[in-house]
Amino acid sequence: MNLRVCIATLALVASVGLSATVSAQTPAARPATGAPAGPSISIAPAAADAVRVVDSFSSAMTANNLAGAGTFLDAGVVIVANGVAHGSRDEYLNGNGKARAGFLGKVQAQLLRRQARGGPNFAWVVSSNTYKFTEAGKVNTMLNTETMLLSRSPQGWKIIHIHWSSRGIPNR
Repeated sequence: MNLRVCIATLALVASVGLSATVSAQTPAARPATGAPAGPSISIAPAAADAVRVVDSFSSAMTANNLAGAGTFLDAGVVIVANGVAHGSRDEYLNGNGKARAGFLGKVQAQLLRRQARGGPNFAWVVSSNTYKFTEAGKVNTMLNTETMLLSRSPQGWKIIHIHWSSRGIPNR
């Protein structure tokens, strides 16, 4: 897929995802008891198989199974992680993917929001998670937003683009 088309698609997906994020963050999204609400999930039936691929990829990364994670990625996947673009599956898995897998194996992740839509050959999945981890004796929390674009190939659904963005959030 042409990188310009991919970036344009990502911009469209991000704008849709932001509208879902804003509505999910309103006070009405929390129960009256003050307890945190469960994750806000909206998955269109046409995107269900693609979401399973995203979950399988994430599970493989968390288990530090880079070879397994690679089976869910298209060879030409473009991965953007906090402003750094990786132009292929092998480049990512042999480089920054190792560090991400190691990090994911040490964090406590909690899904906050997920929205997924798709058609017969294309789907997108936008998720927000918190990651809690201890570093230098201090508990830290990060908010991670993830956008994945998937395409159906003769081999099944493959992830063709990932964009991860993270920031620290104050602990309460």
